[in-house]
Amino acid sequence: MKNYEITNSEESEIINLIPIISNNVQITCVEDGVYILKNKELKRYLKISKQMFNLVKLIDNKSTINQIVDKYNNKNIEILNSKFVYNVLYLKLANFGLLIDNKNLKKNNKPNYLKLSITIINEAKLDFVTKYFSFLFNLKISIILISISFSIFAYWIKTSFDIYSKFNFQDCAILSFAIVFISTIFHELGHATSSRFFGANHSGIGIGFYLLFPVFYTDVTDIWILSKNKRIIINLSGIYFEILFSTSILILSFILNMEILGSIALFIFFKTFLNLNPFIRSDGYWVLSDLINKPNLMLHGLIKIKQIFKS
Repeated sequence: MKNYEITNSEESEIINLIPIISNNVQITCVEDGVYILKNKELKRYLKISKQMFNLVKLIDNKSTINQIVDKYNNKNIEILNSKFVYNVLYLKLANFGLLIDNKNLKKNNKPNYLKLSITIINEAKLDFVTKYFSFLFNLKISIILISISFSIFAYWIKTSFDIYSKFNFQDCAILSFAIVFISTIFHELGHATSSRFFGANHSGIGIGFYLLFPVFYTDVTDIWILSKNKRIIINLSGIYFEILFSTSILILSFILNMEILGSIALFIFFKTFLNLNPFIRSDGYWVLSDLINKPNLMLHGLIKIKQIFKS
């Protein structure tokens, strides 16, 4: 935690400040000793320690900073002072919407690494659709469906893989783009549905530019209030839905006897696993972030790279 310099005259003033917590703040314990501070209105999230949680819960909107410090020091081994508590509450946590004092904070509507993003399916419409797909996250059902999907593709690859080598993209470009587009929408629908299933909020489906390439996205930042295992499932649910979608297209190719659909289904099936790449902000990146407990994985990675070059 960075400490800001405070003069003696300022210190005499801050000890009598009364911090007041915003009504939009919610603090959730996601794991033992790990808490998530969330401002529901601003959509701002911060991972805090148990010690930080113990400090914040002493704020009753009546006690001064000096009184809060006394209460904390009487209950905990760590000894805090008024300067430190002021820094934490007014200069750190306030940036995440903890206190009502800071009214200039802007709402986080979209990931800041996406440029020129627009919403193509709003949150209300998407939420209406997700309730019909929630059953797919029943453990038994999901295991059965994944097993069937891999079995069908294994059989088709073994018996008809030579068809894929005859695939002529120019003859069915429009059909291919249309089906791949729908599969991408289905991918984002998977993230939104699993978020709803586990009790977290989601945004609508949008499209923007990431690293100069157009990408679809669904903002599921609210899953930070969930446990690590649930977050990992949500991060992988887009791949899960694309597997189910590609399997449906493959079955349709059997029914209609359209070999081209089988080739497109196989392309989608393999394409979706590219999302496991941990070096870009895709599904694999967020899974790795959860596994090693690093919310700002990209930032930590850049810091490590700089340390390597400096050494």
